[in-house]
Amino acid sequence: MSNETVERRLLLRGAGLAGAAVLGSTAIAAAADAHDRDDDRDRHDHDEDRSKVVGSWLITHQDDPGGDPTKVMGVASFAKGGVLANQDINPIAPTGLGAWEGRDENRFTGSFWAGAPGGGPGEPGVTVNVMIRGRVHGDMISGTYRFTVFAADTGDEVASGTGTFEGKRIEA
Repeated sequence: MSNETVERRLLLRGAGLAGAAVLGSTAIAAAADAHDRDDDRDRHDHDEDRSKVVGSWLITHQDDPGGDPTKVMGVASFAKGGVLANQDINPIAPTGLGAWEGRDENRFTGSFWAGAPGGGPGEPGVTVNVMIRGRVHGDMISGTYRFTVFAADTGDEVASGTGTFEGKRIEA
């Protein structure tokens, strides 16, 4: 395995996905959503398509060929009001925070950012932007993502790629 592949894998694992999105920040988003869920039951039918994604999802994601082949498990949480949180849990990676928006036919889009320190002393960290598109079908979620990794010190793009995710709703 080349040094470039190892460095890229560390960058991508450090960035996380779809997704990654959750331990500490998801607890906050999920708690806010639980409170809102009680208030919104009467309005649920009116906004049904957009609200189906609200909640937390146990997902797996994997980069497309050419990227890191590791299947990653994570949690993605979508709070009412558009807050998105992501946390890869196996392997663990930094939390990603961002926003999502519902679309028709149980579809949604979103974007989140994460950051990771450099690989060693004096090495700059990275920031990562992940753009997602997905769909909810019952208690299942699936979609695609596109990520871009930037050098934290210069803002220069250092890597990019695409992938897919799928998962199931986490019940309380």
